[in-house]
Amino acid sequence: MRNAGQSNEEVMRQVYALHARALHSYITKRVDGDSHLAEDLTQETFLRASSHLEITSAEVADLRPWLVTVARRLIIDTYRKRATRPSEQSLELAAHDVAACNDQSDNIIQMLVLKEVFGILNPAQQEALFSTHFYGYSSSESAGLLGVSPGTVRSRTFYALRSLREALADT
Repeated sequence: MRNAGQSNEEVMRQVYALHARALHSYITKRVDGDSHLAEDLTQETFLRASSHLEITSAEVADLRPWLVTVARRLIIDTYRKRATRPSEQSLELAAHDVAACNDQSDNIIQMLVLKEVFGILNPAQQEALFSTHFYGYSSSESAGLLGVSPGTVRSRTFYALRSLREALADT
């Protein structure tokens, strides 16, 4: 990864300048908008990248898929830690959660319908649709993450949306 004559710090500055914004956006969406957690996970991702500078031989611009993989694993680890050590809640909060669940029954039904409808899409269409519409990446950014051309991402997204519209019209 290191270019001739560049220190680790200079290389990391380049990596950070090129990938930090997109990576932070990706992480923020995956942690339900928790900006503090997203910032912590973004920093941890770049910290891990800096400790592996000698291991990888990729160019600075080609590191985003690797950084996203590291971030995804950190997010999973964070959720696992939270699941094994749940926070304490008062009885009032628990009662509020139960009331909120009762109010969410329509949302649950909608989610079940959407889950079933998303099942008709092939995995490539699902990846393209999630990347562009749920994670907010452009076709070019999605193409880089998925390893296909931007036109392929646009095509898969178009056909996925068309299939969803048809399936939802039938339900």
